[in-house]
Amino acid sequence: MIEQTPIKIKWRRLQIILERLCKRKVDITLTTHSFTSTSPDEVSMSACVYNKRSANFLLNAYEIKSLFMVQNALAHETAHILLKHKVYPGKHDEDFNKKWKEVLAIIKKEYKQYQQKQIKEAV
Repeated sequence: MIEQTPIKIKWRRLQIILERLCKRKVDITLTTHSFTSTSPDEVSMSACVYNKRSANFLLNAYEIKSLFMVQNALAHETAHILLKHKVYPGKHDEDFNKKWKEVLAIIKKEYKQYQQKQIKEAV
């Protein structure tokens, strides 16, 4: 049997990045709850509940298996917040996709900068 190295995700760093982007307090909840459907064929990777003061990002632990998937899901939900979508499932049009890509690039860049800083401090 091959052992796999566990994914080491810096959740606090992601939280800090999201709080800066969203300009509000952020919580990230990893859950096994299916928050959009009771059908096993319709699975949502993420959702977000938010108001002017806070946002709670919900990530489906059954579906999200890598750092990239975490970053992608958080960027997706952040795009909804930044575009002020009030109704689920928010519009997924060209403007949304553009914002999603922008936010994903920021999250990946800032997360990587944090990782590089950690490596330098360890040396």
